[in-house]
Amino acid sequence: RDGSVPVLGSLEVAARCMRAAQARGLFLQQRPAPPPMPLPRRTEPPSIVTARRERRTTLLEIEARELVAEHGVTVAPGTLCGPLAIRVVSPAMPHKTDVGGVELNVVGVDNARSAFRRAVGSAATYAVAHGLAPDVRGVLVGPMLPSPLAELIVGVRHDPQFGPVLTVGAGGVAVEVHHDASLRGLPIGRGEALEMLDEIRVARLLNGYRGRPAASREALANLILGVAACALSHPEIGELEVNPAFAYEDRVVALDVRAFLRAVTVDEKKA
Repeated sequence: RDGSVPVLGSLEVAARCMRAAQARGLFLQQRPAPPPMPLPRRTEPPSIVTARRERRTTLLEIEARELVAEHGVTVAPGTLCGPLAIRVVSPAMPHKTDVGGVELNVVGVDNARSAFRRAVGSAATYAVAHGLAPDVRGVLVGPMLPSPLAELIVGVRHDPQFGPVLTVGAGGVAVEVHHDASLRGLPIGRGEALEMLDEIRVARLLNGYRGRPAASREALANLILGVAACALSHPEIGELEVNPAFAYEDRVVALDVRAFLRAVTVDEKKA
């Protein structure tokens, strides 16, 4: 494992993996080579520098949003007057819904104040009950978007043996229930991004279902490739996730963005 050699504890599983790898290798020989992997940034962006200085392993959502936006991912606006969605911003609590830190369909100044107090109070109560520092930096205020054709999750996780692995699937709060995802090792091209969309069950909604319009495949591919490029350009990030992304007929909008930093190795500390 130290030499980046995959190690499996089961001979049967290893044999199936080798067979699958051979089949995929033969398949890839018949198609164009993937694009070159983006070069890592020479310097860490300010958000990652700040997180390291504060000894955080989680980027604030506004920091993660800025990173993916730099790679062409369309992110929901952060401020708007009208029906609002309010999300607590805290490095200790990345899963805002689980801690009661999300308020939706907020209308009016008085309701906004009440929603702010509820969201911050719920998050602080959760933090104390679970032994976490109630480090609430504020709230992220955004518009209530119309119901999408489908909700997606797009994420990259650095596997210690296989490197960066891309996941595309059905998203939302019930993502663990759906178990509907397609996986690829990075880098990939636009063709493979579109193939991943066709491999998931939610593809029926994306392609138009019972007279409903189809989602923009170009926008979906741009989202996938943008998240992948962001993860490859910032190797300091161990896990990057957009969930949910709202797919529409003419666009795809990332609502929540989470990013977790990798632990700094001894060699990196010396450098």
